[in-house]
Amino acid sequence: MSKEATLLYSGGMDSTLILHQCLAEYRSTTNRVKNDITTVHAVSFAYGQRHGKELAYATRYLKQFENVSHQIVHLDFDWLKCSLLSDNRSFNPDDCPIVPGRNSIMISIAASVAMQRGSDLVFIGANKTDLDLFPDCRSDYLRGISEALLKQGNIHLIAPLMGMTKSEIADAGTGLGIDWAMTWSCYKGEKEPCGQCVACKERARAGV
Repeated sequence: MSKEATLLYSGGMDSTLILHQCLAEYRSTTNRVKNDITTVHAVSFAYGQRHGKELAYATRYLKQFENVSHQIVHLDFDWLKCSLLSDNRSFNPDDCPIVPGRNSIMISIAASVAMQRGSDLVFIGANKTDLDLFPDCRSDYLRGISEALLKQGNIHLIAPLMGMTKSEIADAGTGLGIDWAMTWSCYKGEKEPCGQCVACKERARAGV
């Protein structure tokens, strides 16, 4: 019986690793538990982000998979003033990269998409490296919204990378054959990564 997973997909490292995990033959290489996920519906978001280039990377990367569908949801965050949004002030790599409420909105939309498609699994790429900076990537937050989604539509929110650092994510992805050059993380979103923003520094520390 086929089973579809809905994945919040940015085209970056975390969601790309989860994509490959969802499509792997086994959930775990240690206990050889067979994976029952056969298809993935990737949901990306265009919300006026300065690094909209990530959407082109996401689209291009997903084209290699016959059992992955892709949907881009367009959002208007016109009430927010944040340097990560292209309509606001010039980019400063030292600015806090938090977009208030972003994960709550995106998780809710992904859950709605999943319910409409008959899926009960929503995956998000929150990880151990995110915990200090992003409140909406912490386990207590994810646990709370997961409980709400279970009550609303029997949706299971899964964050399989919560115990992993960015370096461990990089190593795991390399082991699965992921070419990290085909992913995008830089918040500035120009032709080449800026090397100065939080996302670029995390990639560098992970050896990517």
